[in-house]
Amino acid sequence: MVAEGLGQEGSERALKLAGWQEKAGIAWATLELPRRSATSEAAGPGVEQSLRFVHAADLHLDSPMKAAVRGMPAHLETAVRDATLTTLERLVQLCLDQAVDFLIVAGDLFDQADHGLRASVHWQRAWARLAAAGIPVLVVWGNHDQPSSFRPATRAEGVGAGGAIFPRGKPALVQLVRPGAGVVAEVWGISYPTRAVSHDYAQRLIQVRTSVPRSLAAGRGAELGSTVATTVVPPLTIAVLHTQVGTAGSSMAAGSPEDPLAVLATGSPAGSAAGVPAGSTVGSAAAVATRVTGRSASGSAAGSTYAPSRLDSLVQSGVDYWALGHVHQREVLHWPHPLVVYPGNPQGRDVQESGLRGVYLVEATPPTPGAANSGWQLRARFQPLQAVVWERADVEVSQCSQGEQVVAAVQAAAERVRQITQQQWAEVAAGGVRGPEGIIVRFCLQGRTALYSELLQPGFVEEVLQTVRDVLLTEGDSGSVAPWVWAEGLDVAVRPPLDVQALQREGSFVGDLARLAEQVRKALEAGLALPDGVTQAETAVAGEHPAGEGGSPAGEAAWVWQQLQLLRSHMGLARLVAGWDSHTLAELMESAELLAVDRLRRGEGER
Repeated sequence: MVAEGLGQEGSERALKLAGWQEKAGIAWATLELPRRSATSEAAGPGVEQSLRFVHAADLHLDSPMKAAVRGMPAHLETAVRDATLTTLERLVQLCLDQAVDFLIVAGDLFDQADHGLRASVHWQRAWARLAAAGIPVLVVWGNHDQPSSFRPATRAEGVGAGGAIFPRGKPALVQLVRPGAGVVAEVWGISYPTRAVSHDYAQRLIQVRTSVPRSLAAGRGAELGSTVATTVVPPLTIAVLHTQVGTAGSSMAAGSPEDPLAVLATGSPAGSAAGVPAGSTVGSAAAVATRVTGRSASGSAAGSTYAPSRLDSLVQSGVDYWALGHVHQREVLHWPHPLVVYPGNPQGRDVQESGLRGVYLVEATPPTPGAANSGWQLRARFQPLQAVVWERADVEVSQCSQGEQVVAAVQAAAERVRQITQQQWAEVAAGGVRGPEGIIVRFCLQGRTALYSELLQPGFVEEVLQTVRDVLLTEGDSGSVAPWVWAEGLDVAVRPPLDVQALQREGSFVGDLARLAEQVRKALEAGLALPDGVTQAETAVAGEHPAGEGGSPAGEAAWVWQQLQLLRSHMGLARLVAGWDSHTLAELMESAELLAVDRLRRGEGER
């Protein structure tokens, strides 16, 4: 098998120039790990073969974060623009502090093919610092690391001092050797040759791996000319891949935890790892929880252009640890053996990438020679690293009757977010890992409030947002609080302090309006679906149920659809309303009802 886009001769020449050897049809290289001191680990059998490594992915170095910094003062803007680079520095420091044996980066190291000079320089410095400490870096390129306009100093695929960058489109093997112990780990990987990859690279890698000579598979490497010492136990096997693993439901073993959070252990009964309650809002464990999806073994990502793969192929491959990249949400797809892990991106770039983010610190203990059913024991612990945390926070404003009270409520919510983030970080971070420099929060105002009408006015909401920002900045400038908090936005989901059911019982115009809105909303929520998928409401537009006829639900809903048709015919609004369905219209109807009733109650309907 040759690298995509190259002939056999060109492929071999390129691999040789990059420092790879090719024998028995396999691209391979050997990197030596320092001898492990008995004082760094508990002394005992297998100490020379025990391993510790970090699994990172999707660093997206020097991501511009244009939307994130809008409206920020200069000092915060600088901190946010530098966040991915700061996170890289933290990653290097974690590797040094934890004395890891190697670092894995599973793709999308850079954010853009034509990335800036800053990203290149920071990456070179990181590589050099780790190389000086004897910590090799093993990298596969992902879809964002496309080969066009590559900077040779940062993007060349090859093996050298400090680690290896796996070749594009061709599976390759790196044997990690420790003096006195032989080959302690075999790391397989394959890089993207282009931005879009429709091939199943996992299957390609597995096929090549299973075809290696028995001596190499046993870690001796004799047939490839290796001079390393014979390995006492089978080496740890790792596969590094930037991929979209298919998903189709759940197949996790009964009794496995919904949320193993920080620690996962192989070789343990299902469900024995530490768990935490699931949740979805700030203040729960969700911000630091690892998602265990248990994707269906037969689920595939057919049609994906991100090297689509199947979970069953990964699980049955014989690999001990699948170090995946591409998905930015932290996920454990399978455990206890093998561990199939997405670490997520270590630095969120918008509010969709909220919560604590980082990497996995993995400790591997070799099997006991001669013991039955003894395999590598793996413990993977999540380590938060990001410089800036994104969060969402709900703010209850039911008791607020003045703008000043809303500002105070948001300020209090910001302080809760700060405290909770610090607490969660302290619970899971390794010693020495600094907490975040700042937290960017999207607030959402909720509840029934007398300020309903005011909060629907963009000018009022903007004034509240700017005042909140001023207050939070004043706190940060005083140096009394850390990390700083920035209000990225203020969503409004409030309701007027009205008893709609009581209004519907009134014999007034407002009561008529409330009853009509309720009828139309129920008709829309019911869907009124015909077998061919066309709603009765839409059919009514064609004349089967004239709009409003006899007060029938279908007729009233048809009137709404008639108005929608008018909107769809408007050039500027057609795209906006094209995807509206009955559920969307029902929500809009409720919002319109509340607004109309509120204004009528205030007397605005008479002016």
